[in-house]
Order: sequence, then C-alpha cells, then structure tokens
Amino acid sequence: MDLTQINKKQLREFGIGAAIFFAGIIPLIQFFKHHHPSIILISVGLVFGLLGIFIPQILKPIFYVTMKYVAGPLGWINTRILLSLVFYLLIMPIGFLMRLFGQDILNRKFEKNLTSYWIIRDGKPFDTKHYEKYY
Repeated sequence: MDLTQINKKQLREFGIGAAIFFAGIIPLIQFFKHHHPSIILISVGLVFGLLGIFIPQILKPIFYVTMKYVAGPLGWINTRILLSLVFYLLIMPIGFLMRLFGQDILNRKFEKNLTSYWIIRDGKPFDTKHYEKYY
C-alpha cells in the first residue's frame, strides 16, 4: 500500500470505525464484564472520531501501519483458514463420495475401444445471436 493512494474518504471511514471500536464496542464489553467501561478507551475513540471527521490527514500514518501490519496478516490468515475449511468440509467429502459411488463427471477413464473422446451434443441449432445474448 502506498501512502499517496490513501484518500480522505478512507481516512474518514478509518477514524469513524476506530471511534466505534474504541468508544463503543470495547467499553460495552468491559461494562458487561467488569461493570465499568474504561474512560481512556472512550477518550481514544472520541479522538479518533473527531480527527477522522475534521482532520483525517493526521490519521494517515496510523492507517498505513494498521493496514500493513494488522489487516494484511489477518487477511492472509483468514483466507487460508476459509479456503481450508471449504476444501476439507465441502469439496473433499463430495469427491470422496463420488469416487465411492463410481461417478466420473469429467470422463477421465481411458477406454481402449473408443476411436475418439469427442462428445456430440444434441441441442439447439447453431444461432449467431447466442453470442450476443448468453441467456
């Protein structure tokens, strides 16, 4: 991420998001857990919110560090976790069941008797308008 590509809208959203996090979510959790929220966190959140609304350019270095060293690694880790879960909980069991029941939807079996693996499709006659409207 380049510091010159960060715009005011991103910085404003970051400041307001940080304000909601530090002055709203964390103190709410503390209130339910310890029955008193942290005044320091609420103050930090309010500062982030005011800076984000009125002087968002001050938040540029904090935004850059947060995106590079917090959001970047979290995105990398979450992607690996989600892709692993999809593969091991969805794709692998489907493949296992298809092998168990002898399904081969890609027709990968080698057959010596065939002269060609070309599949002739019966369907609509060829129409050039199909290239213009796919539906």
